[in-house]
Amino acid sequence: MTEIFIKLAENKITPNSFYVLNCIKENIIPNSYVNAELETKKLINENWLNKNLTLTNKSIIFVTEINSYFKSSKKKTSQNLLGVDFISKIGICSNIS
Repeated sequence: MTEIFIKLAENKITPNSFYVLNCIKENIIPNSYVNAELETKKLINENWLNKNLTLTNKSIIFVTEINSYFKSSKKKTSQNLLGVDFISKIGICSNIS
């Protein structure tokens, strides 16, 4: 989580501003606890949003990058790594000695 806040700070974007960007990307209405009007004005001035409230290329790349931190990786099981009949192969190898 710290990495995300560092990325936000490096790009001079607040968590609330990022939230608004993400809401726009996902077509979600921002929660009333965030002043979306204030945040969108700031985002337009800093070239994160176009005047028609669409994401700029810079913001699309940034939102995608931040969202990638939240994607879960598929845990590989022994069966994925070694094949369906890996246990029978282990039994064969142990009889070789």
